[in-house]
Amino acid sequence: MIKALLLFFISLSFLGLSQSRLDSVFKSTESMGYISAKEGFGNLPSLLFEGMIQNKFYLSVDKKNKWAISFEPKVNVRMKMEHSFPIINPSFHAIGDVLYKPKTNQEIMRFWSLRVGHHSNGQEDYFYDWVKQDIDYEDGSFSTNYLALGYNDCRQKIWGNSKVVIRRKLEFEAHPNLYRNPYMDDMYDDLRLNGTYVVRKNKDKGVGSMMLEVESTLLCEQFSFNRLVSGETFTLRTRYSYQFLPSADVWAYAEYYHGQDYYNLYFNNILDVLKIGLLIVPKKAPIFH
Repeated sequence: MIKALLLFFISLSFLGLSQSRLDSVFKSTESMGYISAKEGFGNLPSLLFEGMIQNKFYLSVDKKNKWAISFEPKVNVRMKMEHSFPIINPSFHAIGDVLYKPKTNQEIMRFWSLRVGHHSNGQEDYFYDWVKQDIDYEDGSFSTNYLALGYNDCRQKIWGNSKVVIRRKLEFEAHPNLYRNPYMDDMYDDLRLNGTYVVRKNKDKGVGSMMLEVESTLLCEQFSFNRLVSGETFTLRTRYSYQFLPSADVWAYAEYYHGQDYYNLYFNNILDVLKIGLLIVPKKAPIFH
């Protein structure tokens, strides 16, 4: 069932879906994949690279452009810096959003999103290795499904000779115990509060466009003051990207990440990592019509 859903989402990339105006809002402030140089500076294991392949497809479902549906398949990959360069079991994501924009405003666009998501590593063995008394990181199965309700807004401002786009999002995420290994229940935080703040500055010509992204998640289910102080109960990602080639979708980026590892079975690890690499950023698109 899960593999069928993943194939369905990926097959949408070959369809000519009609794009809603929300498409231009999201695509102007969302990166669409990256590749990092080795493991960066921090406590990740030795890697040749880490990368993300993703895309987002939109379908407008009404003439007034109040409702839209988006589909997002993505795959996260880490390749070890070892003999034969093995790939750690990838993280697979299949995400669907229902978007609702209550009214049109030329200064600011506000909309609500309801998300249904799936995250897994494509393995079928037991999650927990009872011999080693630990998670089976080599062949263990990781799978979780979730719902998220979010408030979003996006606005455009003029800053000198440049246009600045600002996007904000606040989202509550819940992982119900559906088709999940029961041994994950006491280890994986099911309730999360996510926040996103993105600023993109576009230059009309040449190089010099830039984007700052700040994302944070508060893990609510097992929240405690001690876990907060130790940094276990929240994540923080801060990424700065810069367009260094004219008329190119590939930008350079630097990123700092703190918090729970986002790579499937490794969620129990707490990362502090500084990474650099290349980022795919959509070209400039009209924000408001």
